Amino acid sequence: MNKLYCSDDNLFTVNITDDCINYIKELSFNSQNETGGILIGNYQNDYSVAYISLITGPPKDSKKARFTFTRGVSGLSKILDENWGVGKYYLGEWHFHPGTSPEPSRQDVNQIHQISQTGKYECPEPILLIIGGTK
Repeated sequence: MNKLYCSDDNLFTVNITDDCINYIKELSFNSQNETGGILIGNYQNDYSVAYISLITGPPKDSKKARFTFTRGVSGLSKILDENWGVGKYYLGEWHFHPGTSPEPSRQDVNQIHQISQTGKYECPEPILLIIGGTK
C-alpha cells in the first residue's frame, strides 16, 4: 500500500511506499535529534507524480543535534549510481523535527532552493519531506 500526497492545486502528487514511511518513522522516533536522508525514485512521464520507492538514513558523516541536521554524503554516490541503472533517481530530501512542527525552517527552505539550483543533483524541483512531532 502506498500513501499519496497532493499539492494544494492538485497538479503534483507524491506517491510514497509504506515501507519508506515505516523506515522514516523507525529512524525518526528512535532519535532525540534531528535526522534525515535522501529520497530516491522516479517520475510519471509528465512529471506530475513522483514515486518515492527508497529512502536512505543519515550518512555516517551527517551532523545531528536537537534542532539541526546537516546531511552528509558518505556512501550516497554508490547508492545513487546503483539506482540510476534501474531507472531510479535522486528526488529530494527528508528529515525529522523531533517534538515540534513539520514546518520547514528557513535553513530547510534555503537548502532545498540551493539543491534546485545546483547542477550536480540534476533535480530542478526537489521534494522536501519533513516529519515532525513524537510517536
